[in-house]
Amino acid sequence: MNAWASHVPLGMNSIHPQKLLTVLDSVKRSLEPVGAWALHPTMSALQGFDSHKAVNPLYYNSMFEVQRPSLLRTADILVVMFCGGSTTVNFEQFRMMMEFLKEQKSKFVAFDFGRSGSIDMNELATFFAERPRYTLIEVMRCYDQDCSGSLEFDEFVQIMAETNFSC
Repeated sequence: MNAWASHVPLGMNSIHPQKLLTVLDSVKRSLEPVGAWALHPTMSALQGFDSHKAVNPLYYNSMFEVQRPSLLRTADILVVMFCGGSTTVNFEQFRMMMEFLKEQKSKFVAFDFGRSGSIDMNELATFFAERPRYTLIEVMRCYDQDCSGSLEFDEFVQIMAETNFSC
């Protein structure tokens, strides 16, 4: 909710997918253990402490091996999923998105056995245990946008949103 409030002008009730990217990145940083520490009221109460300057270089390191911004495709998919035909996201839709992302984060972490911040082909095989291997190759081909050989959180969210998988 803080991410919405800090990036959406007061009184404005909806945002476009491009602005959603900024909000999603802010949410991603706030969910980071390092980010949570930096945003803790005790830390922000310290005179002269600027959480962004102090820990910005450390963001993502404890949960994600490599810092990656949110993808526009993820924002677009979430807008379609939660906003129907609208091209903007209102606060209530944003709240539903955050609940969905929280669920996906739990699933993602459960299958990221190596705690690398990405799901490789073997971890993906566990996730899709009942599916043939060629399907996994297709999933990687379609969703591994950076061709890293593994799925980062945004790419995982795209799969879950577009395919409505449950586990």
